[in-house]
Amino acid sequence: MINKLVSFLSYAELSKLAYFLLSITSWILGKRSRFTKTAEGLWVQKQDGIYFIDFTPNYRTMFSNLTDQGSDVFFHNYIPKRDDLCIDIGAGIGIGTYTMSNLVYNGKVLSIEASPKTYRALQLCKEMNMLNNVSVYNLAISNENGLIGISDNIGHHTESSIIRNNDEAQVVVKSITIDDFLAENKIDFVDYMKVNIEGAEKLL
Repeated sequence: MINKLVSFLSYAELSKLAYFLLSITSWILGKRSRFTKTAEGLWVQKQDGIYFIDFTPNYRTMFSNLTDQGSDVFFHNYIPKRDDLCIDIGAGIGIGTYTMSNLVYNGKVLSIEASPKTYRALQLCKEMNMLNNVSVYNLAISNENGLIGISDNIGHHTESSIIRNNDEAQVVVKSITIDDFLAENKIDFVDYMKVNIEGAEKLL
């Protein structure tokens, strides 16, 4: 109900009222988020001094839960530590990247996202949270260098995938092998690599 009303207000050029409605609802639920929207149509959510950017606003989200869940999934066997070099392949909107950035301190995080729209959200996550030890790349990691089609009819940042059917809506992005990516960035050792690329992991 709230999301439908927010969509209506946004299309009716009553964005400030939409931001107010989302923020009030979030505070009532104890999440304490504030919302705005970028010119590209991405939602910016600020909570406890942290920014996350997504395709849709989620007034129920508690950022600490997101980062804790990500840690449980991605750092089960190894937790990045100070001065580590980490690579986040399929970084999405930057939840894992944000966590790694805070763990490695003076280390480095190389964050890779193929979808141009999701990459823009990742870029804003880096900029707004001042993640100065993070570098972001709009690339698809694959088994060959060149260009590759990925799905473009996504409604959520986790839904991009490499497609083989030319009838599907797609956007063409640059692809590179992981070996060449490492060579281009003069990397000979990686402390931790997270890979979440919607079934294309076998192409690494």
